[in-house]
Amino acid sequence: MLLNFLNDSRAYITGKNCVRFWGHDHTIEVTCEVGTEVLKLIHPEMENSEMSILKAFDTHHLMIKRIGNKNYTQQKKTFIQIKREDF
Repeated sequence: MLLNFLNDSRAYITGKNCVRFWGHDHTIEVTCEVGTEVLKLIHPEMENSEMSILKAFDTHHLMIKRIGNKNYTQQKKTFIQIKREDF
């Protein structure tokens, strides 16, 4: 089953240097994270500020969510971390 991303909520998590977002598989909530090093890889002009990091995520959110879906389909876990090697 594919994840549904019912809303566009996302948050920058300072202590983990990542953007967290959520998908749903029916009633199961799946937490997904993509690190700033991955965002910098796909959005090289990203600066090291929360606004710039969230903008990089927003610019590439469709691709990031597609990868999150692929990882979820393979792993079926409630926590998905998107890594460099996923690109």
